[in-house]
Amino acid sequence: MRPLLWTLLLISPLLSRAEDPTLTLVLDFEHKLPVPALQEMQRELQAVISESGTRLNYRLRDEVGAESFDDVIVIKFNGQCKVDHFPIVFDERGPLAFTHAVNGEVLPFSTVYCERVRKSVRSAMRGGEFKEADVLLGRALGRVVAHELYHILGKTHGHGKDGIGQKSLSGRKLISGTLRLDPADLQKLRTED
Repeated sequence: MRPLLWTLLLISPLLSRAEDPTLTLVLDFEHKLPVPALQEMQRELQAVISESGTRLNYRLRDEVGAESFDDVIVIKFNGQCKVDHFPIVFDERGPLAFTHAVNGEVLPFSTVYCERVRKSVRSAMRGGEFKEADVLLGRALGRVVAHELYHILGKTHGHGKDGIGQKSLSGRKLISGTLRLDPADLQKLRTED
């Protein structure tokens, strides 16, 4: 199955958003994501990315057969994407995710480190938020993936000054209220072809 998926990705045109504003995200989870987390991740991603005029279509890696897609991005989720209720010490440093690049060119492949995201979310949760842990994790994953889409769709290694595109997102920013693209970053995504 995996060679077929990579073949489809290599022969698909890269992000021709001007012709078709629908972008397919192939989600590849190492461990199954709880349904409420998956639904919230998709809702959050759509809320952030729709401002750029791009619509998202989702496929789980195991669902992809002989289909082809005009615009596709593969998001690999490494580790366990589930919040536990045990106290943790958040001392692991490093990125929550990264987007692959070759010779300076941003590729449509990202990896999300679920262990780091869940630890960041867990460290930011308070009181009654534990009752909605899966939803908050989904929101955080949506924002992390939206950040990576900012790099891919904007074809940039750089970061914005505020919002989803900023260099670092705290656990609290990942789960609280609304977090969207900064207007300057949003304009970059609207004008890039």
